[in-house]
Amino acid sequence: MKKCMKQLLCMALALCIIACLAPQRADAYTKRYTSNITTLRQNTYVTGKGYVTNYNSSTDTSTTTSYYYKITVPSGGYVTFNTNNKSKGFYLFKTLNKNKAYYDNKYVGYLYNYTSYYRVLPAGTYYMFAEKGLKVKWAFHKAATTTNYCRSRAAGLSIGKKTTAVFTRGYEFGKWYKVTLSSKKTLTVYVTDLTKKSNLSADVFNAAGVRISTSRVNDTTIRTKTLAKGTYYIRLRPSDYYSDNDYYVGRIGTIMWR
Repeated sequence: MKKCMKQLLCMALALCIIACLAPQRADAYTKRYTSNITTLRQNTYVTGKGYVTNYNSSTDTSTTTSYYYKITVPSGGYVTFNTNNKSKGFYLFKTLNKNKAYYDNKYVGYLYNYTSYYRVLPAGTYYMFAEKGLKVKWAFHKAATTTNYCRSRAAGLSIGKKTTAVFTRGYEFGKWYKVTLSSKKTLTVYVTDLTKKSNLSADVFNAAGVRISTSRVNDTTIRTKTLAKGTYYIRLRPSDYYSDNDYYVGRIGTIMWR
């Protein structure tokens, strides 16, 4: 009896080994990616859908659909974006492979942590992917091309007056401003990078074009020593920073002096 049981166990073990070594039939599990693209008009809020994955058991296929919103940016200005939730963000793409998931496409900007954003984008078509539940809208703003690219063409800037500077593509030169001190005083310059990347800087010059030493008060403010009454110049410059993952930051800001 024991001998018979041993034989049965050996046969069962042999069958298990054969089953493991034999070629197995494999049904191919398929992953597909598609894109749903909707044109988004200016000043119109849309609620992001993120992406949706559906599984078809009969074909053993998983299909992930990413939802995009297409915007078209004309030249000579900047774009603003507004959202309702700073804890969620959205991606901007210049080119799009519709057969890939959004995270496999190369983005030119991921905007998050605020509810309003400024970007000077080169003219063209962009695709926006908003995280699910995020409400977002966009608008284009025309900006005039200025000629204050050198000291001799400096634009007048009155004390306490805040002006916006836009560095559009092809016009990234420093912008010069002429200021007049009516009495002996320090000159304080306030610069705000509206892209929130701190990529704008300012310098102060005397009437002869010699740079004046300044001290940094904080990330947005510089101050000179006490200056004599007279004419001075402020030059505002964008940084040369540029990367594919943060498209044209530091290209718009405000400047004011007191």
